[in-house]
Amino acid sequence: MTKITVDEWQAEIARIKAEAPVLDGGMTIPELAAQLQRGETYTRRLIARGVAEGRYVRGRGYRKAVDGRNRPVIVYRIQKASK
Repeated sequence: MTKITVDEWQAEIARIKAEAPVLDGGMTIPELAAQLQRGETYTRRLIARGVAEGRYVRGRGYRKAVDGRNRPVIVYRIQKASK
């Protein structure tokens, strides 16, 4: 077995972090629909318009599935206004 130096280990961790998808807060379409008390179709249209206008950003997140495992999901969050 080959030994890994601390520097090699840190470089590998940095590479993995750089390749990982951006994990941010945000809500999924079903979560947003429930919060708005509207249907998912309406919510999808609302979010699509907001993304096109730059008000919302699409990101990646994780949610616990029925089987108890964390699953990757698409989430949307509010884009901070640029000045």
